[in-house]
Amino acid sequence: MRVRPAGQDDVGAIARTLARAFADDPYSTWLFPDPADRLERSARLYALESGFDYVPQGLAEVAVADGKVVGAATWRGPGSRGTSPLALLRGAPHFVALFGARRTGEILAAYQRIAAHGPARPHWYLAELAADPDARGTGAGTALLRSGLARADADGVPVYLESSKKENIGFYERFGFESTGEIDVPGVPPLYGMVREPEAAPGPLPVPGPRTDGTAV
Repeated sequence: MRVRPAGQDDVGAIARTLARAFADDPYSTWLFPDPADRLERSARLYALESGFDYVPQGLAEVAVADGKVVGAATWRGPGSRGTSPLALLRGAPHFVALFGARRTGEILAAYQRIAAHGPARPHWYLAELAADPDARGTGAGTALLRSGLARADADGVPVYLESSKKENIGFYERFGFESTGEIDVPGVPPLYGMVREPEAAPGPLPVPGPRTDGTAV
């Protein structure tokens, strides 16, 4: 299992991986109520998000096994103001085509209400983390999460996420996340905020010094 930054050539694989992984997710069900086209439409959404936003900003990673993308993670870094203006400009017509103008407005308003529950201090935000259903149990999700946590620890800032499934809370708790409470936004399935404080980066190695017998360490 290898984790690496995602490039534009990975956008299709990222979209398929996230769509398959979240096919029965409450949040995906809210976005795409019709199960007949949920997989196709959610893949289009993830392709838009990753292709116009996360990948160009260097905020997406993929887990690769035997040359195949089997997992993906997307992030927001400290100080991020969300989707870049260029991504908004390029992606807006596609989002409207996918959801319709009225529905797009409702979704964006819900996003803003959800985002208001995040920490006010600088932090890394884990937007999506998933392994392809065929690769679950292989460590893809763990490898991706560890990569992001290491980056946050190096920056000395916490990591924040919203879990859309209550049963996933235990997974994140194993990596030091703690609950910040349930997020209730009218018309949206409940989300569960979680935050992980940074772990201290390894300190410098001790400088060799004299021992009592006169030798060096």
